[in-house]
Amino acid sequence: MHFLFVAGDILETRPIAFDEVKKGDVIVFEHNGRTIVHRVCRVAPDFLVTMGDNNAACDAWRLTRSDAFALVTARIDRRKRRILVSRARRGMARFYVDRLLHFGVRGAAFVGRQLVRIVDWRQALPVPEKFGDEFCYVVHGRVVAWKNGERGIVQFARWTDRLKYRSSK
Repeated sequence: MHFLFVAGDILETRPIAFDEVKKGDVIVFEHNGRTIVHRVCRVAPDFLVTMGDNNAACDAWRLTRSDAFALVTARIDRRKRRILVSRARRGMARFYVDRLLHFGVRGAAFVGRQLVRIVDWRQALPVPEKFGDEFCYVVHGRVVAWKNGERGIVQFARWTDRLKYRSSK
């Protein structure tokens, strides 16, 4: 439940009857001795199917009427703020928006990497100067990158240098 909760959050729960659970609710239950917090993705008359917000598919197990679980109503973050957890349709809407944002950012990063591969606007680093075991790349009297040894990995001094210069080609 990475999108909704952060490590260190305290979850506020309350018991809930099996018949009151709706699709989109976040519940806490035990499975194979582990406490799990997942969202309900399917409600059937005899069982519930759950899914973690970071998972691509629903869980393989099913919760039945005999299983013990509780509804997550709120979370208390590190600054002691109480934040309500959305239920049912609003909960599923939040889940889909968070997932869209997550995959949108990953997609944009992928496109950016492909553009850099195809159209590389960066300048090649100059010939390195040797200082002991290190090789330093100096531009206009400033060290912009360095590497340890001949086969070392190039490390840039600033993130803007990484955008301006390329280490190979």
